[in-house]
Amino acid sequence: MTRAVLSFASSTLASFFVASLALAVSTWSANSLVVRAFAEPISPLVLISEFYACGMAEDEYLVLSSNSDEDIDLARWSITDGEGAVVFRNNTLLRSKEKAVISFNSSSYQSAFGRLPDYSVDGRNQVNQVDVLGSFRLADDGDSIALLDAHGIEVDCVLYGDGAHASEGWTGPALEGPRRGEVLRRTPNSTDTDTALDWHHFREFKYGYSEHRAITCRVGAGNLSAFVSPDCSLDAVVEWVASAKESIRLCAYEFDSLRIFETLSEAVGRGVEVNLLLEGNPVGGMSCEESSMLSALTLAGAEVTVVKGDLREGVVKHISALHSKFVVLDDDGLIVTSENFVEDGLPSDKVFGNRGWGIAVRSTVLAQYMASVFDDDSRPSRPDAVSWWDDDRFNESYELPPTSSHQHEEGMLDLLVSCNEAEVTLFVSPDCSPNAPFLCGFLDLASEILVQQLQVDLLWETRWSDYEVLNPLLQHLLGRLRAGSSCRMLLDSCWFNLDRNGEVVRTLTAAATVESLRGAFMMMNERSPISVMHNKGVLLDNMWSVVSSNNWVLPSFAKNRELAAIVRSSEVAHYFKGAFELDWLPDISPPVLVAPVDFSVSCGEWFGVSSCCFHDDRLIAGRSWDVGCDGVVDARTEEISLFGGVPGAVKIGLTVVDSWGNEASTVIVVRVVASPSLITENPPPASRPEGATVIAAALVGYAALRSFRNRTKKNR
Repeated sequence: MTRAVLSFASSTLASFFVASLALAVSTWSANSLVVRAFAEPISPLVLISEFYACGMAEDEYLVLSSNSDEDIDLARWSITDGEGAVVFRNNTLLRSKEKAVISFNSSSYQSAFGRLPDYSVDGRNQVNQVDVLGSFRLADDGDSIALLDAHGIEVDCVLYGDGAHASEGWTGPALEGPRRGEVLRRTPNSTDTDTALDWHHFREFKYGYSEHRAITCRVGAGNLSAFVSPDCSLDAVVEWVASAKESIRLCAYEFDSLRIFETLSEAVGRGVEVNLLLEGNPVGGMSCEESSMLSALTLAGAEVTVVKGDLREGVVKHISALHSKFVVLDDDGLIVTSENFVEDGLPSDKVFGNRGWGIAVRSTVLAQYMASVFDDDSRPSRPDAVSWWDDDRFNESYELPPTSSHQHEEGMLDLLVSCNEAEVTLFVSPDCSPNAPFLCGFLDLASEILVQQLQVDLLWETRWSDYEVLNPLLQHLLGRLRAGSSCRMLLDSCWFNLDRNGEVVRTLTAAATVESLRGAFMMMNERSPISVMHNKGVLLDNMWSVVSSNNWVLPSFAKNRELAAIVRSSEVAHYFKGAFELDWLPDISPPVLVAPVDFSVSCGEWFGVSSCCFHDDRLIAGRSWDVGCDGVVDARTEEISLFGGVPGAVKIGLTVVDSWGNEASTVIVVRVVASPSLITENPPPASRPEGATVIAAALVGYAALRSFRNRTKKNR
């Protein structure tokens, strides 16, 4: 404490302490001595480390923490607010370096945290070792809390809200008053300054909060797969989910992918235990498709839980938003992705959809770790964990959406299966960001930084700040640029992100220009096949890949449940960098004609005409056929099947467009000859091609008929 306030019952005892404190300045009073020690702040052996004053159901609690290397006997110690006190009885030990929780409502505490408090004022725990004297209650608006030892000496205190100073053991303004449902907690400093700064955590704590530390594990060659949306994510996730034999735990912000739903339904049917954990109140509300799928899965036998809380109904949501996206399979499989389990996030179309990254790993350590996170967040005793059976959106008469069409069966990137060992570290938010976003430390070590982000806020207003400050992630990024590192950042350009992301791009671009920094910052090109840059990915030094649900906004690190996997593998980084470059460099080149197109066929035979005569450095995403070149599109398939019924020649127009909207066209001339011996230039097969669109027409006659009809229309 900055000031050790020692109050004694007699002047004799006071004299003893005056003699022992040679460097202190003493002042006497009739029955007490106040000693102010002018030394470096030293934390007392026991601290008030946490309290919950603004509860919902008279469920306040507070926590004492030991800094001692030995056990401390708390007999006759007390906690007072000036109006009453909680007094510890005899034989009450606080173990070395451990904590003691004193709750006013033990059943509420057990529901929120999954364990009983150490001591309860309501007397509901097995051994009630505290007494309440007077009127002791943590006031919502503000109060003072003091910890006194067995001699009545103040050991620690905290002043919050509009509470009045109870002693000289506090310096400066009071700690800001708590919000409803908020837990105030001391920062883990080695010293105690007796000021509000001791309590200014970066992350925020809600009643029932969790503390999951980061975990690192090596993953053997062949046990890690990487995938991207839209190219191959759906197939990858479906394959892994379908492989589950005993259990599936799926956590997501949103869920309406019909194919994932069907895969889960099949798993339930074969006896797999299926559990889903979802955000109960996503922005914009839960879709009808999602509520229908959740109802269907519930009726089929899956366990569906949604996290939601309404302070008006007395329910504290232990996290602001359940925004993580992961799947735990059996006891050794884990999928981590930036994408929700929705059609846009895991598209059936492999060319058009959201950009996202994901990994799947075989690791007992990582899978069991995330299973524990899932089970903790979905624990039935939690007031904010609601079974779908009890949700008013549950509907036995659900109606499932129609099956999505597969317009493009091939993407630019295939699934990567690792050939080398990798290292994977998992960071759960907000737990792993107590004093700053966990990602800041990684940015500080990087020489080359690549970033893709859905949302970035330039300024953050943290829980304890009176004004907005520069986003700490951007602060660290600029710090690296000023140290000579390079950065490329690509942000989403959808209408709902234009203002916030645009401000970031303009600000960083201006800083890079003025200071000659090696930074380039852009919004997603509107011509891109990527509909939403939904990714939250970071690549560092061609070695570290961040696959994450964390947007670069304050709630993502300080309030929400998020999950990030940081993979140390040059192989995986190279894979994701390939996806980054496809998004960074716009495609301005049209498809190129790479093969001769004219040919001859025998009269009276079926033959196919293919669009493979065109090549593109990305993907050909669309085709249109105009038989007879009369301006009418006859088909939009990869190839068509025709019948050569009448000798002669016909022109077939072919237009192709790549995924970025660049077009190229050609005209194919087909000669239908009566004698097979006249056929040249490698004619196509005579049999009717499988899977092609059939245009059953004698080519010359078909063209002549169209010409006649056109002349007739003109004469009308």
